[in-house]
Order: sequence, then structure tokens, then C-alpha cells
Amino acid sequence: MTQPIPRHPDPGNTGTDALDDVVREHMLLLRRAVHGLGAYRRPEALDRSAVLLLARLEAQGPMTMAELAAAFGLDVSTLQRQIGAAQRAGFVERFRDPAGGQARLHRATDAGRAALEGELAARRAAVAEVTRSWPAPDVAALARLLRRFNEGSEELREQPWPRERPEAPGAAAVPAGTARLRFREMTEADLDVLVGLLGDPEVMEFYPAPKTRAEVADWIAWNRRSYAEHGHGLWIVETHAGAFVGECGLTWQRVNGERRLEVGYHVAPVLQGRGYATEAAAACRDHARDVLGAPELVAIVHPENTASRRVAEKIGMEVLEEDRTGVDASYLEAIGAEARTVLGMRLA
Repeated sequence: MTQPIPRHPDPGNTGTDALDDVVREHMLLLRRAVHGLGAYRRPEALDRSAVLLLARLEAQGPMTMAELAAAFGLDVSTLQRQIGAAQRAGFVERFRDPAGGQARLHRATDAGRAALEGELAARRAAVAEVTRSWPAPDVAALARLLRRFNEGSEELREQPWPRERPEAPGAAAVPAGTARLRFREMTEADLDVLVGLLGDPEVMEFYPAPKTRAEVADWIAWNRRSYAEHGHGLWIVETHAGAFVGECGLTWQRVNGERRLEVGYHVAPVLQGRGYATEAAAACRDHARDVLGAPELVAIVHPENTASRRVAEKIGMEVLEEDRTGVDASYLEAIGAEARTVLGMRLA
């Protein structure tokens, strides 16, 4: 016969009885209240590690093996087994970082997102069954207290879970227009103008090589994934009359093993020297601060790219460090540099 957890008096009125209640109810929460319901006994139900992995990739976007290991507090070998199982199921895929990062990234596939959505819908139905007689304010109160409890645990472990999702694709805001410029998302229809920009040897002087048409198509696809996963990316910059100027925006980059938000900018050669890059970069800086709530912004430039460095300095940045590991060694060799210069500024 199952024995109840012993209850002890609380001589100091310090809340010991309440803590005992929390311990007991937490122990019973998933095992009895939810796991015994049909949603958790489905043959197609995902296991716990798959749910957490897919949910984390959906919440944060593509991540490296090291980032996932740190997020979950797992050793790499354990995580490799979990990711391997998810890959074999077709739920997760590895891909090369389009920005040149050395480590491979992982992301959820369409099948993985569909499986996660189905799993969460089933769990939502199970919770609804348990709470079907509850007043709506009680359900909301439970959600708030559970989040508070989890956030407290995450704070102690220094492993916060990213709860706030970016807006859906197409709904994400672009930076506010300036006196001369406006922003919009890039699409496949911009392939020709972007080939003209990113395939130009002058624009790509400090990169390994001008981009081919296929590489520019991949570049557009990468930015569109960034819109979907993060709510931002590189945007098309044009005049208010609709004339193409270049691209400028906000993307996640790796700097010496850390993930940093960068402002990037390229302006068509015939329009350089008119202050367009500085104007667009300042608008993106303000967007990062006022809309995204980013605490910091960086710009990563070739050590000899004085024009790009001046743009970063004009919007308030200063040199912070050199990046030696954010891209492959072959990339640094191709651009003829031992490291990239990182400028940055605090936004909050």
C-alpha cells in the first residue's frame, strides 16, 4: 500500500508545510494528472528529449551542438545520441552556417515542426481535460505560477528557456523609414538586383569572392529563414521612390564562440559615398534597441575595410575585440586576414 508523504508541523511558521505540498504535488503532477491520459499513451507520442529538442530549436532558431549542450546542461555524447535519433526520424537536420561559422547548425525540419505541433496539441487537450471544470482565471493563475517556478529553477541553473517567439513570417516589423530610405523584406524576385550587388567585385572586395547566382539564391533563402525564426534579417534598402540602394539589417553571428547580434550593410557601388550605409545602419540600430530590445549590437569588419569601419563608428560603435574563431580558418585565409575586427555598442 502506498504511504503518504509524512507531514510535519511548522514550528517556526516558515512555510514548511507549503513546501512539502509543493514537493508532493510536483512529484505527482505529470505522472498522475497528465501522463495517465490518452494524449500521452498515443503510439505516435514523442519522447521527452525529442519534445524538448524540437521546442528549443523552434524557440531559439538554429543552434550548434555546443549551444544545445549548454542550454540543456548535457554532455555532448548524450546530446549527440538525442540529436541522432531526431535526425533518423527526419525531425532535425544539420546544415552549414551561411554566414561562414565553423560549427554546423541544427534546425527543426518541416516534419519535426509538424510532429511538435501535433504533440503539443495533444498535450493541450489532456490539460484541458484535467481542468475542464476550472474557472478560466484559475487556469491562467496555474500557468503564471508554473512559469514563475520554472523561471526560478532556470535562474539557479543559469539555463534560461527562451519563451518569447518572434512574430510570424511576413508579420515581423522592418525598421522605420528614414528621410531618404525605406526597408522591406527581400524575396526571390530580388535575385537579379542582389546578384548585381553581391556579385560585384568592388562590393565583395573584403570577402572570399563575389557570390554566384546560386549563392545569392541561398543568401535570400537564409534571410527569409531568419525572418521566420528570429523576426529579423538583412532587408532590402530602397529610396522612397522604390530605387534599389542595397541591403542592411540584423543577423545573428558568432564571435569567438558567442552568439552576437550584428548590423550588416552593403550599398551599390554607384551610390556609395552618399551616407546611405550610415543612414540605414542607424535605423537598424534603433530597431534593435527599440523594437527587439537587444542589449548590444556589433559590426564585424575586415581589418582593412576602413569604409565599413567608419559606418560602424558613425552610429556609435567602438572596437571591442578581434574574432578568430567565428568563421572557418579557410575563410580567414581567403580574405587574407588573421582575424576580423569586431566593433560594438551597448543599447541598454
